[in-house]
Amino acid sequence: MSIPSIDFSPIYSEDKEAIKDLVNQVRNACLDKGFFQLVGHHVEPDLQENILNYSSKFFKLSPEDKLKVSKSNNSYNRGYETVGSQSFEKNQTPDIKEGIYFGGEIPLDHPLFGKINCGPNQWPELIEGSKEEAANFQKAVMDYREQVLKLGTLVLKVIALGLGCDETFFDDFLVDPIAIVRLLHYPKKDFVSESDRGIGAHTDFGAITLLLQSDVSGLQVMEEETGEWIDIPPNKGAYVVNLGDMMQMWSNDKYHSNIHRVMNIPGKERFSIPFFVNGNPNFEIKCLPSCEDEDGSAKYPVVTVNDYIQRKYDQSYNLAIATPPNASDIIATPPNASDIIATLENVSITA
Repeated sequence: MSIPSIDFSPIYSEDKEAIKDLVNQVRNACLDKGFFQLVGHHVEPDLQENILNYSSKFFKLSPEDKLKVSKSNNSYNRGYETVGSQSFEKNQTPDIKEGIYFGGEIPLDHPLFGKINCGPNQWPELIEGSKEEAANFQKAVMDYREQVLKLGTLVLKVIALGLGCDETFFDDFLVDPIAIVRLLHYPKKDFVSESDRGIGAHTDFGAITLLLQSDVSGLQVMEEETGEWIDIPPNKGAYVVNLGDMMQMWSNDKYHSNIHRVMNIPGKERFSIPFFVNGNPNFEIKCLPSCEDEDGSAKYPVVTVNDYIQRKYDQSYNLAIATPPNASDIIATPPNASDIIATLENVSITA
């Protein structure tokens, strides 16, 4: 089993029939697992290689240098987090990954300052001992963010059409969006226990995620009917696109925010770069009229982007704090699929 690979190039053309076919392909993928690979996009390969290269350089910094830009320096979740900071599965080892959050630069006098993910970025002073390389790192991140945000905007236009909306439906959502580049590193681990996870089973919080993978595998999506985990191997230059909780709320469960995880591969280190399109913090997520139940009702109450993202961050980071660091020594077997689904249903997509 696999997820579909979709050629996105028709969106850049004037071929109405090809665009219609693209909309249908994306719609079908959203109705199925909410996951697909995107090729034929216009994000430059050199830009992708550059950001992966600089991601590797950042994570080679000393722990002391990385902690200088720790997200604990602020209240809005921009900056570096250590291995084990986050956890999604109860009774599992906290995530065996480290990462750093970057977004658009939001100054202290901006109306959105202080909301989740809204504030100035924290940049390392030196990369490989060089201020020039640090400046190059910053440029690589921001250039990459700009191009992938353009791609994400087009993907949302296609999704809007598939939901029976005008292609401009998500435009207000995308005004001053929380659009986060998150560099992730899964350190090399020679032995991986059954309770270890790079990232535990979870659903994403926002509208869509566009993931760039390095050449090391580990990403899996759940086939919920069977509990089977489907590997999504790296495809050079492609983006793995998946729907988040907000899209499930908008569509009243017509589209699905699917459970996925990342497994550590023994003897391998992995780099990946998810780009989260989470929208304007003040925007209210409420069911589309075309997706309401027959009686005009919706399954989910209205919630702002800021409140929902904050709640989900609190859950995953607080769970990591509550999980004992030696969990892998305590737990003999991982939870089965039904346990994972039941746990996530209790904490996901509730406002």
